[in-house]
Amino acid sequence: MTDRAVSPVIGTVLLVAIVVLLAATGVVFFQQLVSDPGEPPQIAVERAQATVDGCTVARAAVEGGSGGLAFYRQNGERVVLDDDGDGRTEAGEGVRLPPREDVTVLANRSGEIYVLDEFRGTRVDCLSVAGSAAPGIETAHGVRFDVPYNGGSGTVGNSLNEITVTYESGAGVDASGVSVGDVTAVGFDRDGDAAIDVSARSDLQSVTVSNGGRTVEFGFIGNYDVKRGDEIVVRFAGIENPTAAGTYTTTVNVNGDVTKTGSVTVG
Repeated sequence: MTDRAVSPVIGTVLLVAIVVLLAATGVVFFQQLVSDPGEPPQIAVERAQATVDGCTVARAAVEGGSGGLAFYRQNGERVVLDDDGDGRTEAGEGVRLPPREDVTVLANRSGEIYVLDEFRGTRVDCLSVAGSAAPGIETAHGVRFDVPYNGGSGTVGNSLNEITVTYESGAGVDASGVSVGDVTAVGFDRDGDAAIDVSARSDLQSVTVSNGGRTVEFGFIGNYDVKRGDEIVVRFAGIENPTAAGTYTTTVNVNGDVTKTGSVTVG
C-alpha cells in the first residue's frame, strides 16, 4: 500500500489556521486578564484588643496579603493600612480603628474596590476614665483625646499649650490635691498601638485647679506640636472619685480650641 504525502499547499493552510486559532485564543485570554483583576486581595484583617486606661482600643492588623491597598474612610478621607508608604498593604501593617464609629475596611487592587471586613464601634466612651471605680476614694484618672481635624479647628499644626478637664457640678469629684508631681504620663499616641509614642512630660509646667476642685488645667511650655491623627494621653493621680456611684459628665478641652464631652463611671 502506497503512503500519500500531504500536499504542501494543504500543509501551509493548516499551519496558518493553527496560528490564527492560537492567536485568537491568546487575545481572548489577554482581554480576560485585562478586564478581570482576579480575586480580591488576600488580606486577612483581625481586630486585636488592647485595654488602655480602662478603655478597649480596636486595631486592624494585617496578617498577610497578595497585593492591593487596604483602607477605610473617615470624615470623607481615606485612612490607609500602609505603614511604610509604598502603596501596598503588607503583613504587619495596621491602623487603630475609631472606637465609637462603624467602619468598613476596603481594598483597592487593579482599580477595583473590594470589601474586606466591617467593624462595629464599641460605643464605649474612652475620653476619660477612673483608675479605680470605687466611690469616694483617691485614685488616678486617665484622658485619651482624639484630636479632630477640620476647618474649624486650629489645634492641628500648633503647639500643645493646655489641656483642661472639667467634671460636672454636684458630682463630688475633688481634684484639689492634683499637682505637677501627680501627672504620671502625658504625650501623644501616634500609631494607634495604645502606647505613648512621644512623651510631653518634660514640657508640663503647671497644674491649676479651680471651680472647687472640679476643673484641672494642665499647662505646657509649648515645645510639642499636635499632629493630624494624634491621640493625646494624660494620666494623673491625686483625684478623689465621686462619693456616690453613677456616671458623671466630663468635658475635656485642648488649647481652648476643641472640646469633647464624655463621662466617667464609678461604683
